[in-house]
Amino acid sequence: MNVDRTPNWSSAERCMAVGLINENYEALFAKFKGATTGALDKKGKWQDIADQLNSSGITQCTRTVEQIRRMYANVKQRAKEKDSDKKKTGGGPNLKLTQCEDMVLDGIRDKPQLGGIIGGLDTSSTVTECSKTATSGQSSTDTAQDPTEPAATSGMPEKGDVNGSACRLQSSMANSESYAVINGKSKRRKVVVDELYELEKKRAQAEILLLEQRRDQEAAIFKIKRDMLQATMEQEKILFELKGKVLQENLNKALEQNLLLWNEN
Repeated sequence: MNVDRTPNWSSAERCMAVGLINENYEALFAKFKGATTGALDKKGKWQDIADQLNSSGITQCTRTVEQIRRMYANVKQRAKEKDSDKKKTGGGPNLKLTQCEDMVLDGIRDKPQLGGIIGGLDTSSTVTECSKTATSGQSSTDTAQDPTEPAATSGMPEKGDVNGSACRLQSSMANSESYAVINGKSKRRKVVVDELYELEKKRAQAEILLLEQRRDQEAAIFKIKRDMLQATMEQEKILFELKGKVLQENLNKALEQNLLLWNEN
Protein backbone atom coordinates (compact mmCIF):
# COMPACT_ATOMS: atom_id res chain seq x y z
CA MET A 1 0.00 0.00 0.00
CA ASN A 2 1.44 3.41 -0.96
CA VAL A 3 1.55 5.97 1.85
CA ASP A 4 2.21 9.66 1.15
CA ARG A 5 5.42 10.65 2.93
CA THR A 6 5.56 14.02 4.63
CA PRO A 7 8.45 16.16 3.29
CA ASN A 8 11.46 16.43 5.59
CA TRP A 9 11.88 19.54 7.70
CA SER A 10 14.12 22.18 6.17
CA SER A 11 16.59 24.14 8.28
CA ALA A 12 14.53 27.31 7.93
CA GLU A 13 11.35 25.50 9.06
CA ARG A 14 13.08 24.05 12.12
CA CYS A 15 14.66 27.37 13.11
CA MET A 16 11.40 29.30 12.80
CA ALA A 17 9.44 26.65 14.75
CA VAL A 18 12.06 26.54 17.52
CA GLY A 19 12.11 30.35 17.68
CA LEU A 20 8.32 30.45 18.13
CA ILE A 21 8.47 27.71 20.78
CA ASN A 22 11.21 29.55 22.70
CA GLU A 23 9.16 32.74 22.64
CA ASN A 24 6.16 30.88 24.10
CA TYR A 25 8.14 28.45 26.27
CA GLU A 26 6.60 29.61 29.54
CA ALA A 27 3.04 29.17 28.27
CA LEU A 28 3.84 25.80 26.67
CA PHE A 29 5.80 24.09 29.45
CA ALA A 30 5.01 25.94 32.71
CA LYS A 31 3.03 24.19 35.46
CA PHE A 32 -0.39 25.84 35.59
CA LYS A 33 -2.48 25.81 38.76
CA GLY A 34 -5.70 24.85 36.97
CA ALA A 35 -5.32 21.58 35.12
CA THR A 36 -8.24 22.10 32.73
CA THR A 37 -7.54 25.76 31.98
CA GLY A 38 -3.80 25.12 31.70
CA ALA A 39 -4.26 22.27 29.23
CA LEU A 40 -6.54 24.41 27.05
CA ASP A 41 -4.10 27.33 27.13
CA LYS A 42 -1.19 25.09 26.12
CA LYS A 43 -3.22 23.51 23.32
CA GLY A 44 -4.16 26.95 22.03
CA LYS A 45 -0.54 28.12 22.12
CA TRP A 46 0.65 25.07 20.17
CA GLN A 47 -2.06 25.70 17.57
CA ASP A 48 -1.04 29.38 17.33
CA ILE A 49 2.56 28.30 16.63
CA ALA A 50 1.40 25.87 13.94
CA ASP A 51 -0.74 28.59 12.32
CA GLN A 52 2.13 31.11 12.32
CA LEU A 53 4.54 28.54 10.88
CA ASN A 54 2.16 27.41 8.12
CA SER A 55 1.30 31.00 7.17
CA SER A 56 4.96 32.06 6.94
CA GLY A 57 5.36 30.71 3.39
CA ILE A 58 8.53 28.70 4.10
CA THR A 59 6.88 25.37 4.92
CA GLN A 60 6.89 22.65 2.26
CA CYS A 61 3.55 21.34 3.54
CA THR A 62 1.05 22.00 6.31
CA ARG A 63 2.64 21.08 9.64
CA THR A 64 0.39 19.78 12.44
CA VAL A 65 0.84 20.43 16.15
CA GLU A 66 1.89 16.81 16.68
CA GLN A 67 4.55 17.05 13.96
CA ILE A 68 5.93 20.28 15.47
CA ARG A 69 6.07 18.80 18.98
CA ARG A 70 7.74 15.61 17.72
CA MET A 71 10.31 17.59 15.71
CA TYR A 72 11.12 19.80 18.72
CA ALA A 73 11.49 16.78 21.02
CA ASN A 74 13.88 15.07 18.58
CA VAL A 75 16.02 18.18 18.07
CA LYS A 76 16.07 18.82 21.82
CA GLN A 77 17.20 15.24 22.55
CA ARG A 78 19.99 15.41 19.93
CA ALA A 79 21.15 18.80 21.18
CA LYS A 80 21.33 17.64 24.81
CA GLU A 81 23.19 14.46 23.84
CA LYS A 82 25.74 16.42 21.77
CA ASP A 83 26.16 18.99 24.52
CA SER A 84 26.69 16.27 27.14
CA ASP A 85 29.19 14.35 24.97
CA LYS A 86 30.98 17.58 24.11
CA LYS A 87 31.51 18.35 27.80
CA LYS A 88 32.86 14.84 28.37
CA THR A 89 35.18 14.54 25.36
CA GLY A 90 36.03 18.19 24.70
CA GLY A 91 34.28 18.36 21.34
CA GLY A 92 34.78 17.01 17.84
CA PRO A 93 33.46 17.33 14.26
CA ASN A 94 30.56 14.95 14.97
CA LEU A 95 29.52 16.92 18.07
CA LYS A 96 29.15 20.29 16.37
CA LEU A 97 25.72 21.77 17.08
CA THR A 98 23.52 22.89 14.24
CA GLN A 99 21.99 26.35 14.32
CA CYS A 100 18.62 24.90 15.31
CA GLU A 101 20.13 22.74 18.09
CA ASP A 102 22.00 25.76 19.44
CA MET A 103 18.72 27.71 19.54
CA VAL A 104 17.07 24.88 21.51
CA LEU A 105 19.85 24.80 24.11
CA ASP A 106 19.78 28.58 24.34
CA GLY A 107 16.05 28.44 24.99
CA ILE A 108 16.45 25.78 27.66
CA ARG A 109 19.15 27.77 29.43
CA ASP A 110 16.91 30.84 29.56
CA LYS A 111 13.77 29.23 30.82
CA PRO A 112 14.68 28.04 34.39
CA GLN A 113 14.50 31.72 35.34
CA LEU A 114 10.84 32.01 34.29
CA GLY A 115 7.69 31.28 36.27
CA GLY A 116 6.27 27.76 36.36
CA ILE A 117 9.71 26.15 36.61
CA ILE A 118 11.40 25.16 39.86
CA GLY A 119 13.98 27.73 40.89
CA GLY A 120 12.50 30.43 38.62
CA LEU A 121 11.67 33.98 39.63
CA ASP A 122 8.64 36.05 38.82
CA THR A 123 9.45 39.75 38.84
CA SER A 124 6.01 41.01 39.82
CA SER A 125 5.44 38.42 42.55
CA THR A 126 8.99 38.92 43.91
CA VAL A 127 8.49 42.66 44.27
CA THR A 128 5.07 42.22 45.92
CA GLU A 129 6.33 39.62 48.39
CA CYS A 130 9.38 41.73 49.17
CA SER A 131 7.18 44.75 49.91
CA LYS A 132 5.02 42.69 52.23
CA THR A 133 8.04 41.20 53.98
CA ALA A 134 9.70 44.56 54.45
CA THR A 135 6.50 46.08 55.84
CA SER A 136 5.97 43.13 58.18
CA GLY A 137 9.56 43.29 59.41
CA GLN A 138 9.33 47.03 60.03
CA SER A 139 6.02 46.62 61.90
CA SER A 140 7.53 43.93 64.12
CA THR A 141 10.47 46.17 64.96
CA ASP A 142 8.24 49.13 65.76
CA THR A 143 6.00 46.96 67.98
CA ALA A 144 8.86 45.46 69.92
CA GLN A 145 10.47 48.83 70.68
CA ASP A 146 9.02 51.17 73.28
CA PRO A 147 8.69 54.69 71.83
CA THR A 148 9.78 56.18 75.17
CA GLU A 149 13.05 54.24 75.20
CA PRO A 150 16.07 55.16 73.07
CA ALA A 151 16.79 52.96 70.08
CA ALA A 152 19.22 50.10 70.64
CA THR A 153 22.69 50.71 69.27
CA SER A 154 24.03 47.18 69.12
CA GLY A 155 25.56 47.79 65.69
CA MET A 156 23.38 45.09 64.04
CA PRO A 157 21.03 46.03 61.16
CA GLU A 158 17.33 46.00 61.93
CA LYS A 159 15.13 43.19 60.61
CA GLY A 160 13.27 45.50 58.24
CA ASP A 161 16.55 46.73 56.72
CA VAL A 162 17.76 43.16 56.16
CA ASN A 163 14.50 42.15 54.51
CA GLY A 164 14.50 45.27 52.37
CA SER A 165 18.07 44.63 51.18
CA ALA A 166 17.22 41.02 50.35
CA CYS A 167 14.14 42.12 48.43
CA ARG A 168 16.06 44.74 46.49
CA LEU A 169 18.69 42.13 45.62
CA GLN A 170 16.04 39.63 44.44
CA SER A 171 14.29 42.34 42.42
CA SER A 172 17.57 43.36 40.79
CA MET A 173 18.34 39.71 39.92
CA ALA A 174 14.86 39.24 38.46
CA ASN A 175 15.22 42.36 36.32
CA SER A 176 18.63 41.21 35.07
CA GLU A 177 17.28 37.77 34.25
CA SER A 178 14.27 39.27 32.42
CA TYR A 179 16.63 41.40 30.35
CA ALA A 180 18.71 38.31 29.51
CA VAL A 181 15.58 36.46 28.37
CA ILE A 182 14.42 39.37 26.20
CA ASN A 183 17.91 39.77 24.74
CA GLY A 184 18.06 36.04 23.95
CA LYS A 185 14.69 36.19 22.18
CA SER A 186 15.84 39.16 20.09
CA LYS A 187 18.99 37.29 19.02
CA ARG A 188 17.05 34.17 18.05
CA ARG A 189 14.47 36.23 16.13
CA LYS A 190 17.33 37.95 14.27
CA VAL A 191 18.82 34.55 13.36
CA VAL A 192 15.49 33.41 11.88
CA VAL A 193 15.03 36.67 9.98
CA ASP A 194 18.59 36.50 8.60
CA GLU A 195 18.08 32.92 7.42
CA LEU A 196 14.78 33.81 5.74
CA TYR A 197 16.55 36.73 4.04
CA GLU A 198 19.29 34.41 2.74
CA LEU A 199 16.69 31.98 1.38
CA GLU A 200 14.82 34.81 -0.35
CA LYS A 201 18.12 36.11 -1.75
CA LYS A 202 19.00 32.68 -3.17
CA ARG A 203 15.53 32.37 -4.70
CA ALA A 204 15.87 35.78 -6.39
CA GLN A 205 19.34 34.90 -7.71
CA ALA A 206 18.04 31.60 -9.12
CA GLU A 207 15.16 33.43 -10.82
CA ILE A 208 17.57 35.99 -12.34
CA LEU A 209 19.81 33.17 -13.61
CA LEU A 210 16.82 31.45 -15.20
CA LEU A 211 15.77 34.67 -16.94
CA GLU A 212 19.29 35.19 -18.26
CA GLN A 213 19.41 31.63 -19.62
CA ARG A 214 16.04 32.12 -21.31
CA ARG A 215 17.27 35.39 -22.84
CA ASP A 216 20.40 33.68 -24.19
CA GLN A 217 18.34 30.84 -25.65
CA GLU A 218 15.96 33.25 -27.39
CA ALA A 219 18.93 35.22 -28.78
CA ALA A 220 20.48 31.99 -30.14
CA ILE A 221 17.16 30.96 -31.76
CA PHE A 222 16.82 34.42 -33.34
CA LYS A 223 20.35 34.20 -34.77
CA ILE A 224 19.66 30.75 -36.26
CA LYS A 225 16.43 31.99 -37.88
CA ARG A 226 18.19 35.06 -39.26
CA ASP A 227 21.02 32.98 -40.74
CA MET A 228 18.52 30.57 -42.31
CA LEU A 229 16.57 33.46 -43.85
CA GLN A 230 19.72 35.02 -45.24
CA ALA A 231 20.81 31.68 -46.73
CA THR A 232 17.38 31.24 -48.34
CA MET A 233 17.55 34.72 -49.85
CA GLU A 234 21.02 34.00 -51.29
CA GLN A 235 19.76 30.77 -52.84
CA GLU A 236 16.74 32.54 -54.33
CA LYS A 237 19.02 35.22 -55.78
CA ILE A 238 21.33 32.65 -57.39
CA LEU A 239 18.35 30.73 -58.80
CA PHE A 240 16.85 33.94 -60.18
CA GLU A 241 20.12 34.83 -61.90
CA LEU A 242 20.40 31.34 -63.42
CA LYS A 243 16.85 31.56 -64.76
CA GLY A 244 17.63 34.97 -66.27
CA LYS A 245 20.71 33.61 -68.03
CA VAL A 246 18.81 30.61 -69.42
CA LEU A 247 16.01 32.83 -70.65
CA GLN A 248 18.46 35.20 -72.32
CA GLU A 249 20.23 32.33 -74.06
CA ASN A 250 16.94 30.91 -75.35
CA LEU A 251 15.91 34.30 -76.61
CA ASN A 252 19.20 34.77 -78.44
CA LYS A 253 18.86 31.34 -80.06
CA ALA A 254 15.32 32.11 -81.19
CA LEU A 255 16.40 35.40 -82.75
CA GLU A 256 19.22 33.73 -84.61
CA GLN A 257 16.91 31.05 -86.03
CA ASN A 258 14.40 33.69 -87.18
CA LEU A 259 17.11 35.63 -88.95
CA LEU A 260 18.31 32.52 -90.80
CA LEU A 261 14.77 31.70 -91.97
CA TRP A 262 14.31 35.28 -93.17
CA ASN A 263 17.47 35.23 -95.22
CA GLU A 264 16.54 31.92 -96.87
CA ASN A 265 13.18 33.29 -97.94
